[in-house]
Amino acid sequence: MTRLNRLRQDERGRFPYEILILIVFGIGMLHGLISASNDLGGKVGHQTGDSFDPIENAKNFAWSLFKAN
Repeated sequence: MTRLNRLRQDERGRFPYEILILIVFGIGMLHGLISASNDLGGKVGHQTGDSFDPIENAKNFAWSLFKAN
């Protein structure tokens, strides 16, 4: 088995969902950082009352993606 196949699948042939979770959390973190920088820069955020905490924004964004599926 090549290294690329080992990265794509584990021993039972399933896709490693941990990588997918990390990607989703990373996207949420980027979204949170952008949203927080917009809020702190004086621009209007997504909603009134958005928190300035990028980690909290990332959690909320990742959770909203999870609930959408």
